[in-house]
Amino acid sequence: MAFIMLAIFMVMILILFSLILIINIHFHVHVTFNKEKKLCRVFLYFFKWKIYKKDIPLAGLFEAFILKIYELLLYSADHTPTKQSPEVSEEKSHPEWNKAWRKRVFNLLSSVKLRELEWHSKIGFSEAHYTAISTGILYQWKLVLLNALGRGPTFITTPSIKVTPEYNQFLLETEFLCIGSARLGQIIQKGLMLKQLIQNESRRNSHAGTPNS
Repeated sequence: MAFIMLAIFMVMILILFSLILIINIHFHVHVTFNKEKKLCRVFLYFFKWKIYKKDIPLAGLFEAFILKIYELLLYSADHTPTKQSPEVSEEKSHPEWNKAWRKRVFNLLSSVKLRELEWHSKIGFSEAHYTAISTGILYQWKLVLLNALGRGPTFITTPSIKVTPEYNQFLLETEFLCIGSARLGQIIQKGLMLKQLIQNESRRNSHAGTPNS
């Protein structure tokens, strides 16, 4: 009798675990980035119940982002065919790692369905030509990211991206909203595969950096 009860209990646990793996988890990501607030808020929902909330402060990213924009502006103004950006050099130095990394990331993102994606920004510098160039650079970044995402998640609606130039002032503001869902089981499985890839690469780099005795 005890064996039968244990077997029934194990079957119920397996059924419950299977149901958990196939349920959809809904997420809501809202980024506000301006002078008053620099915050990323992440919410996870099971049906209509909020099961997770995380506020991620983004203080410090403003300076880093502006510095990167300035670097790109200077690079664009003094570009020669012999120059090469650090990103390209890094890509060529680890081609197999980058290929495997992108494959795992897109495989993970393929589990996601995006119901809404909005990304609206304002950017400005005191120099009008810097404002115009940075507006184009930021918009191109968004297009590249959106194009990359197009190979991963499924978009239910058309994404909305905008970059508005603000002349004669130093300004960077962004509102980012992303709402979607994914099956918990697929996220766990593909997330573990991505984690394993990162761990393998970390161990490989660790061994490569260790001198032979």
